[in-house]
Amino acid sequence: MRCKGSTPPGVGRGFESPHLHQKIKNLVHRLFRPILNRLICKAVIIFSMVFCPVFQVLKADEDQLKNENQLKEKSFFDEYEGVPYELKQKADYIFEILRCPTCQNIPLKESHSQIAENMKKLIIQKLQEGWTETQIINYFVQRYGDEILLQPKTKIFYVVPVIFLISALAFLFVLLVRKNKVNEKAIQQNKD
Repeated sequence: MRCKGSTPPGVGRGFESPHLHQKIKNLVHRLFRPILNRLICKAVIIFSMVFCPVFQVLKADEDQLKNENQLKEKSFFDEYEGVPYELKQKADYIFEILRCPTCQNIPLKESHSQIAENMKKLIIQKLQEGWTETQIINYFVQRYGDEILLQPKTKIFYVVPVIFLISALAFLFVLLVRKNKVNEKAIQQNKD
C-alpha cells in the first residue's frame, strides 16, 4: 500500500532512475552532437578564412622587416669601398645632423628616399674634395634653410616658452598688486 501523497518510483521526482537519466543523455547527444559538430566545423572554417589572411599579412610584414634590416645592415659605404675610415666617421656625423627633406624628423642616416641617397653621395663627394663638416652643413643650410637641421641653430624654440611664462607671471603679479591696492582703499573708506 502506498502512503498518501507518495508517488511511484521514477515519476515526478526528477532523475531518480539511472536508466531514465542515461536515456535523456543519449537523446541529447544524438540530437545535438551533429549540430555541435557542424558548428565546430563552421567555426574552424570561419577562423581559417579570417585569420589565415591576417597571418599571411603578418608574415609578409615580417619578411619586409627582414628585407629592410638586411638593407640597413648593408652599409651605405658598401658602394664606396675606397672611402677611408675617417671620411666614413665624418659622413656618419653629418648624416646624423641633417634631416631628410622629404621625411619628417628622420635623420639622413636612416632615410632611404632618393633625395636622401643623393645627399649622402654629395656629402661623400664633398668630403673627398676636402670640405669640412661645418662647410658641408652650411652648404645644406644655405640650400634648404634651417629646417634641414635636426636641431635648429636658432634657440627660439626654447626661448619663446620661457619668455611667455615670465611675461604671464609678471602680468599676474601686476594684477594682484592692483587688486590689493583697490581692496586697501575700500577698507580705509569703510573705516572713515
